[in-house]
Amino acid sequence: MRNLAESGLNVVACATAEEAVAGVQIVTTCTADKQYATILTDNMIGSGIHINAIGGDCLGKTELHKDILLRSDIFVEYPPQTRIEGEIQQLAEDHPVT
Repeated sequence: MRNLAESGLNVVACATAEEAVAGVQIVTTCTADKQYATILTDNMIGSGIHINAIGGDCLGKTELHKDILLRSDIFVEYPPQTRIEGEIQQLAEDHPVT
């Protein structure tokens, strides 16, 4: 918050991930946990929310519960790499992505 104080953004501290995503339209995750973490669970993400899951960038590093992925349209930059390093490492190799 201190780093963004002069940015003009309205920055709000939240005590939980649930509080942080309540009522939002866009979520960006960027964590560093390499232990197949679940930061966002299916019940936290309503229909129509856009998620930028940028923290799942190496083997074992995830942020989204698999059920979120199973009900989503998934867009990736490079599927062969993303299937190893991204959120879709949780899904079958033939799960469709764009």
